[in-house]
Amino acid sequence: RVFVGSSDGYLYAFDAASGALAWRAFCGESDPLYGVRSTPALSADEARVFVGSADGCAYCFESGVSAPERAVTS
Repeated sequence: RVFVGSSDGYLYAFDAASGALAWRAFCGESDPLYGVRSTPALSADEARVFVGSADGCAYCFESGVSAPERAVTS
């Protein structure tokens, strides 16, 4: 998977081979000047992806599922 954070407040996951959108998840801030504010980072086992948002929270999502649930905010 390839992960991209966007100013629309979503984290997007694309299939690396086909480029098709696998899933997207809202990260709490939808503002053209802000949105997702960090580069997505994968855990060592590639099971989770972490990203920071302009709402001041860090988010963790299951990376391999088709409809991820927000796992952690702080």
